[in-house]
Amino acid sequence: PHLERTEAKARRKLAILRKLAGSSWGANEKTLKRVYTGLIRSILEYGSASWSTAAISNLQVLDKVQNQALWLITGAMKTTPIDEMEKVACTPPLSYRRDTKTLIQAEKYKNMPTHPMKARFRDLTSGRLKRSSFVHRSKRLIRTYKDDLPDITKDITPTLSPTPWEQHHNFTIRTTIATTCPMRATA
Repeated sequence: PHLERTEAKARRKLAILRKLAGSSWGANEKTLKRVYTGLIRSILEYGSASWSTAAISNLQVLDKVQNQALWLITGAMKTTPIDEMEKVACTPPLSYRRDTKTLIQAEKYKNMPTHPMKARFRDLTSGRLKRSSFVHRSKRLIRTYKDDLPDITKDITPTLSPTPWEQHHNFTIRTTIATTCPMRATA
């Protein structure tokens, strides 16, 4: 249901891109790509790390929206291969961007000392489930991109400022009323 709502929202924004992309009078490729990146791709990628365990067929629905946007951006024919349009538009596939966001989220979990997911990454995972979990998917991606990932990681220490009701204030309660205006200068 969430991916369906995301697809519907992205398709509504795709209609805006269609209006801007006329064959003889429309916006140029650079403008169309900016509109796509700002309006459509941001919708397609929001929360994508949590979709890492979704079925590939469900994720391909979102990929189709990007493919339609690439046709509009490049002005290519429908028979143009998608990977060629991605190269021309300098736009990586959504699957690659989803994998990147999953790896980033996994690194955040592993490097935050108090995060509950840190223990899950440290412990062995059992393969009893048919569908893989976020931890399974992340570990598989780490093994796949092992040579491309940096070796140096450092712990992230969250800096939490106290909430307003936890801050200690020194209050002064006045019990007398001033008879002169404090704003008026006396000479």
